[in-house]
Amino acid sequence: MQIRAGEIGAAKVGGGDAIEDVANYVLSLSGRTHDELRAQRGKPKFMTICAACHGPEGKGNQIIGSPNLSDNIWLYGGTKADIMRMITNGEGASRASGGTSFPGCRLIRAM
Repeated sequence: MQIRAGEIGAAKVGGGDAIEDVANYVLSLSGRTHDELRAQRGKPKFMTICAACHGPEGKGNQIIGSPNLSDNIWLYGGTKADIMRMITNGEGASRASGGTSFPGCRLIRAM
């Protein structure tokens, strides 16, 4: 079964604190300013959920449209608020995939 990118945050990451933790970890991947404690709390969620598409180092996967999170190129906004919005709503991912489901994210549903 496929999962739409916009279902990832609510279905798997958890509530606001967990989403903020993962957002801080994402910021840390590119060396951006972040809360280190929150980043460390967010890393396990990233590794079990986000890494399925973005890779364990956040390098992305062009085949399925997952952007590189470890550089300083932010396609859909690079602030913590932008990242939290993308985790929650999948806005950037939905645009990257043309609004369709990612075949590679079938793995997320199985977790």
